[in-house]
Amino acid sequence: LGLIGNLALMALALMPGMSVGESLRLAVARLPKMLGIAAMFLVALIAMMIPIAIILKISGVPLSQNMNAEELPAAAVLCALVVGAILIYASARLLTLSAAVVDHNPPVIEAIKSSFASTRGIAAKIVGVVLLFFVVTLVVGGAAASISGILFGILGKAVGTPLLSKGLTMLVTSMASALLSIVSTVFGAMLYRKLSTQ
Repeated sequence: LGLIGNLALMALALMPGMSVGESLRLAVARLPKMLGIAAMFLVALIAMMIPIAIILKISGVPLSQNMNAEELPAAAVLCALVVGAILIYASARLLTLSAAVVDHNPPVIEAIKSSFASTRGIAAKIVGVVLLFFVVTLVVGGAAASISGILFGILGKAVGTPLLSKGLTMLVTSMASALLSIVSTVFGAMLYRKLSTQ
């Protein structure tokens, strides 16, 4: 549902005269291809994580949820940093991929090549924007969770229903996340439009 919503928003941003119903129908039509692309990248991510798993297995470090980076082998941390850098770079170069699929529905490989070609020469700027957006997301999400948690915690105690405060805090946090997702989606659409007209 989230993916359909993002695709529909992208369609509305790219085609301003389109109605909401038309954008939703277009999003549903593009959904199978986007799911296929997501599955392909998930397989690639799993493949990149295999060396880390092998290093952890060989090192014999017992894994737990409360582990911190200091307890991991240096080689595993280095591999994780390399994978993280690749993911950030790839996300920057593929920022216009969804917009291309929504706009003219090219074959998957052509859409990926087109996204890489359109972002050539500005990858560093896009990486900067992606990192800035990531930091803003963390700050805004954390602030929304903290402030709403305090306010609704007081409200929950006042009415004698602690569960109410948790539910309302989750609602506010989800709304903040949704707004940031809208900003990201519209930014991707506008960048695609600008790059495709050059």
